[in-house]
Amino acid sequence: MPAAFAMLIAVAAGSVAYLLLLFNSQERGKRWRRAAEAAGLQDVGASRVLGVETKLTGTADGLEVTLQRYQRGRHEHGTRITIGGLRHGTYGLTLRAEGVTSRIEKTFGEREIELGDPDFDEAAYVQGAPGLVRAIFDAETRRLVQQLIAGLVHKPGGAPTRIRNFRVKVSSDELRVEIRSSIFDRTDDLLPEILGPLAEIARRLRRPADVAARLAEHTRQESLESVRLANLRTLATRRRARR
Repeated sequence: MPAAFAMLIAVAAGSVAYLLLLFNSQERGKRWRRAAEAAGLQDVGASRVLGVETKLTGTADGLEVTLQRYQRGRHEHGTRITIGGLRHGTYGLTLRAEGVTSRIEKTFGEREIELGDPDFDEAAYVQGAPGLVRAIFDAETRRLVQQLIAGLVHKPGGAPTRIRNFRVKVSSDELRVEIRSSIFDRTDDLLPEILGPLAEIARRLRRPADVAARLAEHTRQESLESVRLANLRTLATRRRARR
């Protein structure tokens, strides 16, 4: 009898845990769909495992957008936003916030691309093909990415939304933002406000059809002399390489 009672308790506890998981999944799915609608995503679809919604996908202007839960270790979990289709190619562009790891890498000789904008260069650790990187990061793109690294996302015509407990990275043709959540911090509630602006940043990060032409255009419009000079040197290097 004690064994049967213990089994009954275990089944009941498992059932309650599953129901809670299912309820949380349904609520999370609703917030994901509101975010997809606010961002104007097309071809929206959801993936489920045992009724639990694990992923939502959609497209925006040729970009592939994915919302999904992630877990790192035992104590960190949250929402991962992945926006793919940036077309950089292998090692074309990687970006993350400056920090202890990037400083150690530079100490051991890792090459970083500095654009000539002191504030941006201090905030972002960028590697990749110099021509492509400089063609992408005009003044407005640098401003938006620097604010994203600082945890601020701007919706056109609206007040900035601050993201806490997050990490941002660009690599493998993707912009990836992971937002950690806790009992007291419902990060999914922010998604309708930030998904659209994140998709706009991803559009700006997409590889241009003509890298040299875009780089030349940005150089003409650039207000910082240090950035213009670095761009002109890159253009000159590209032309010499083609001779």
